[in-house]
Amino acid sequence: MLVIATFCLTAAQAPTHDAALTTHFSGSACLGPDATSAGLIADYLNLQHATDSIDAAFRMGRQIVSVPDTAVALVTDTTKCRRAITVYNHQDSVHHALSTSLYLVRSGKQYVATDPLGRAGEYTTHVVLDSTLAFKSIYYY
Repeated sequence: MLVIATFCLTAAQAPTHDAALTTHFSGSACLGPDATSAGLIADYLNLQHATDSIDAAFRMGRQIVSVPDTAVALVTDTTKCRRAITVYNHQDSVHHALSTSLYLVRSGKQYVATDPLGRAGEYTTHVVLDSTLAFKSIYYY
């Protein structure tokens, strides 16, 4: 059983756009493949494979759709990462430093954006995005 301490915010509860959170990019918006991204993908796959009722409820509450392992991959498209950063910065109200790069994982037709520096105490912020990179939910783990 995969037990995850979490807080959740869905699209209906999302904070509104704040012009002060506009991100200016210099350099790559996508964090590339490394040990951290491999760990994030492994954690995400474990979450998808967990079959107990607690994890199923977690996935449903965060609007995370299970997909085959082959449909989960790290994204390195700068345009997609920049869009994800903009959404991430507008949804993560816990930490105040604006992200300028992050890991973006594609999972079927949705994405999960994670900045390893975007921490809420001991937890890392994960923003779930739909196929158009619009906000779906946020969770911390």
